[in-house]
Amino acid sequence: MVEYVIHGTYFDNIFHILESGKLETNPQNASKNYYGKGQNPKQIFTNILLRDLPNQEKQVAYWGDVGIVLDKRILKAKKWYATLISSFLDKFDDAFEDNDETRNLILSKNQKANASRIPSIARLKNIIINLIKQHSDKNSFGNLAFTHSHELLFGEDISLAEYGICILVQERLFNKILNKTQQDKIKELCNDLGIHLIVYKPMIPGINKIIDLINTIRK
Repeated sequence: MVEYVIHGTYFDNIFHILESGKLETNPQNASKNYYGKGQNPKQIFTNILLRDLPNQEKQVAYWGDVGIVLDKRILKAKKWYATLISSFLDKFDDAFEDNDETRNLILSKNQKANASRIPSIARLKNIIINLIKQHSDKNSFGNLAFTHSHELLFGEDISLAEYGICILVQERLFNKILNKTQQDKIKELCNDLGIHLIVYKPMIPGINKIIDLINTIRK
């Protein structure tokens, strides 16, 4: 079962994101370049947080400087598709075409906005579990096997006031990279949007612990 959706970014982007109040599909906030493909795909990249994955206690939760946590109801409210890491399509709408490429690459998807329920992610979850089992003790992925196992992509802007739960920021980076004025600005912007700011110890081991940390602000 999906607990949360999370978008990772860096301090270079976070002020613009919070000031605009949304994640945008423009290249400034969504650009990725894997193996020369999709330089500016105009899609928003996210991961899903799942509880009780195999070896989850060895997984290091890391999404750049900042993790923007989104309510899972976005998975039925907006169109999306999920693939293995770097297997995203150049054009978002192509993911919903019925052809050999999409049948092979697309592991789960929501084909229409405002669906009655979250579509099944069974295939995606099984692949994530198998990847973790294969790579947890290998240098190829190491402790980042989970966060590097899949992409879940949206093709339209995401309102933080509507779907934002919290902002996760590593304590060490928060104090080292940002000055007091910048820290206060992030706090102010989060407060204006009605979302929480969680400054956490870096490299918390265990996906369950990250989920539990997020849950503390929802009680």
